[in-house]
Amino acid sequence: MVVALDRGTGKIVWQKTARREVPPEGHQPTNSFASASPTTDGERLYVPFGSHGFYCYDLQGNLLWEKDLGDMKIFGGFGEGASPALAGGC
Repeated sequence: MVVALDRGTGKIVWQKTARREVPPEGHQPTNSFASASPTTDGERLYVPFGSHGFYCYDLQGNLLWEKDLGDMKIFGGFGEGASPALAGGC
């Protein structure tokens, strides 16, 4: 689930279900399946969901693109939580 909140009020502006699946190798026991943080360039929201894809929304909640990254292999039981960083002219 991707949820956009109003900074001033905390109310939900929009929410979208990117995908309904469980990662193939589980997650770190003290965390959730959605441990990665989205990032924005001020125009688009980039949302990683590990094995179940990478999604890009505009700030009104419209899906612009998605990319399936295939099943990820985890090491040491840490899960798939990796947050993206933007660099250059994305």
